[in-house]
This record gives sequence, structure tokens and C-alpha cells, in this order.
Amino acid sequence: MGSATSPPLPVAMPHRLAARVDPPAFAAWTLSFTLVAYLALSNGGYETVVRSQVGVAVWWIVLLGAVAGLLPSRVGTAGWVAIALLTGFAAWTGLASGWSESAERSATELGRVATYLGVLVLAVASLWDTLRARRGVVAGSAPERAADFEWLLQLVAANELTVVVDRTFPLDHIVDAYRLVDSGHKRGNVIVRP
Repeated sequence: MGSATSPPLPVAMPHRLAARVDPPAFAAWTLSFTLVAYLALSNGGYETVVRSQVGVAVWWIVLLGAVAGLLPSRVGTAGWVAIALLTGFAAWTGLASGWSESAERSATELGRVATYLGVLVLAVASLWDTLRARRGVVAGSAPERAADFEWLLQLVAANELTVVVDRTFPLDHIVDAYRLVDSGHKRGNVIVRP
């Protein structure tokens, strides 16, 4: 990192590029909304037939999403634990048909739990994708090295480094500065001056 030929620092993107739509995320949310709307319009999903249709649709979405590569192949430990627990509960519910008074009711409950499992798999996959996308943000300070500082000075001298400042606040308006940062709508650095 000691020369000016090192990779350039990330620069703020223009608003039109930053507001791009992520097609897999849009598809996942659209499918989820469609399923919820279908349930809402079909008597709330309380009927066995409607719930079964949604269960089949959810598992088709999981299967096709996995085959098409839209679902992430890696899921965090917490996600696998949640999926394993609900899978165990589904297996226990399936085994219950052997000693249940009504095998039909047990099969109905197994379908319900399997639907919940499919929804959980989709939710965990979506959540993992979201968390993985935010992994590039690192908080804290890095160790200071002279070579890094020289490289930054070279970038500034060559006019290759652009610092983007969204707003500057006086110290007595620090609450407003934090609100802007927390809103997620800032388009550069927020500076608080004494």
C-alpha cells in the first residue's frame, strides 16, 4: 500500500446508482408479499387446503431458489440451529401419527409445521444475505501506519481522493447529527465541529 498505484479508496456513488434494486431480494420480498396476500384473502389461511397450498408453494420457492442459486449456500450457525430445531419438531410431529388418536390431525399438523419450516428457511436465507451484505462495514480504528498515511497524501496530492461531506453540525446540535446518521439517509460524512 506504499505507492499511488494501490487500489483506489471507495468513493460515494451517485444517488441513481446507490438506489439500484437487488433483483433476488426484490423477488424474495415480492413472493413473500404474494403469499401473505393470498393467505389474507383466503380466510386468513385457517383452512387446511389453503394452508397446504401455501406450504407447497413455499417449498417450491425454496427448492427453485436453491437450484437457481438465489438462496445463499452458507447460513450462519444461529440460522442452522433454528432450522434444526424446527426440523426436529416437524419430525416429532410426524412420528406422533403413530400414537395419535387421529392420524389425520397429526398429518394436518405436520403440514402446518412443514410450512412454518419452509418459511423459516426463506427468512433465514434472506436474513443471512442481508447480514452478509453489511459485512463490509467495520467499526473502530485501525492501527496507524506511516505507509498508509503517505499513500493517502499521494492520493490527495494527485486529486484522486474525494471526501464527500453531507453536512456539518455545531457541537450543540450533535443530536441532530446522530439522527441524520441513524436515519440511513446520509450521503457522505457528517462532521461535528466544536
